Amino acid sequence: MTMHRVPALLDTLARDGHVADRQALETFVLARQGETELALHIRFLVGTAAVIACACFVGFLWQVGLIDNDEPTSMLISGGAFIVAAIVLNRVSGTAQTTIRSLGLQASLATMVAGKLLILYGCGVFATPWAVSLAALLFTVATHHLFPMSIDRFLSSFILLLSVTANLLSGGETALPRELLMTGFFGVQLAAAAVLLTHGRVRREYLPLAYALTFSLCATVVYPGAYNATYPLVVNAFLAGGLIALFAWAGGGIDTLRRTQIVLASLGVVLLGLISAPALMLSIGLLTIGYAKHEKPLLILGALLIPAFLWSYYYSTDVSLLTKSVILAASGIALLAGRATCPTRVRAMQLDRTSMIAVALTVVVLVLFNVSIYDREQIIANGEILFLELAPVDPRSLMQGDYMRLRYAVEDSVPVDELRDHQRRGFLVLHGDDANEARFVRFDDGESLEQGERLVRFHRLGGLSAVFAGTRQIKIVPDSFFFQEGHRELYEDARYGVFRFDDRGRYLLVGLADGDRV
Repeated sequence: MTMHRVPALLDTLARDGHVADRQALETFVLARQGETELALHIRFLVGTAAVIACACFVGFLWQVGLIDNDEPTSMLISGGAFIVAAIVLNRVSGTAQTTIRSLGLQASLATMVAGKLLILYGCGVFATPWAVSLAALLFTVATHHLFPMSIDRFLSSFILLLSVTANLLSGGETALPRELLMTGFFGVQLAAAAVLLTHGRVRREYLPLAYALTFSLCATVVYPGAYNATYPLVVNAFLAGGLIALFAWAGGGIDTLRRTQIVLASLGVVLLGLISAPALMLSIGLLTIGYAKHEKPLLILGALLIPAFLWSYYYSTDVSLLTKSVILAASGIALLAGRATCPTRVRAMQLDRTSMIAVALTVVVLVLFNVSIYDREQIIANGEILFLELAPVDPRSLMQGDYMRLRYAVEDSVPVDELRDHQRRGFLVLHGDDANEARFVRFDDGESLEQGERLVRFHRLGGLSAVFAGTRQIKIVPDSFFFQEGHRELYEDARYGVFRFDDRGRYLLVGLADGDRV
């Protein structure tokens, strides 16, 4: 589809005689817009610069003692003063597009962000976590009209939504179950975002709130800890029903749902809901709205949500690899069916050459991805077992549930001085004893392996890695094991890493075992 900018579109309309007073119309459009929007990448850079400037500013105040961690009241007062100063600085910056105004706006944004962060931190020090959410709500509402910068409106709203989500996930004392509250909060966000993004009479100044709601929804469906804290079936029903309604909106009315291609797409959406693929449904919805309204941020976010979902889903440990393969293949079929909804109002339902190539490449990627998953599943099911004694270190991953960082005892028996100085990685030859416990044999030099010998990859540690590793000079990979969140206690007594090897030498770390190798 051809994208038109407002000035060029107005020139065309005036030249064809459709507009009598071009200047008056342009003034009206700019007045409705509220402010001249910068390009997307410029807005991103401005926001990033403001956050960096805010961090440096707050760090300076902390270093010189103007902010005291032991006096939260002073942080609240300082935060309020910064907010007032930011509003004043924004007002005196003027309206002319000059360098001085640009610097003034960036300085006011940095000051505003610093003030709000100080208030949030002060509330977190002497009050409950819900006080942080209340403070975020109050200054978001109070500064919405007084500080008309879309970046600040987005950041304030997004922080508010994240704080509420974090409080619900923390599982504090509430009268209602956490799952019910999380599901209800998700539904409220979804409904609010749908109204703000699709209703034609919503003023543009509320668009940052719509984006904040959208980002919050994306975070919920991508982060397993948040999604699993809801009622997944209800959330999937919300998304599936909303996406089908969105098809009707994009098609121009409820009668659109009677078309064959829309019926097929709706069936694909139901399939996505049944196989629990919320991120894919949300991605399709964002792409549909972005395409229909020419909103580039929604198009970008919808496109990025798919690989984010695949990455998160790949490390999910509550389903087998083969099940993941089937689910991803079914998701691909549903996505191809859902594609039929995009051009309902703007072009015929035919695939051009570029689209055919894109579809073909998608199919190839899905096939290769699923073949890889199938191969790994075969190794897990039929591979020969080898136990590597381990000495675990157990940090916590904030994004992927729980995992255990592993050290293998056999690493300490490897004569590293036999390696060439420049050799940074290679293979170790291991042999299983009568109990299938691995013993070091030699470094791989290309010779044929004897019966029972196996190759495992190693990396030689150097630089900061060697400093933190102590006496350890190499590491066998993989050196971490992910497990389902909440199952940490099952692996606290782990003594061995369980590896499986196929007849071609490929191997996987498939589990952990205790002293009895179970």
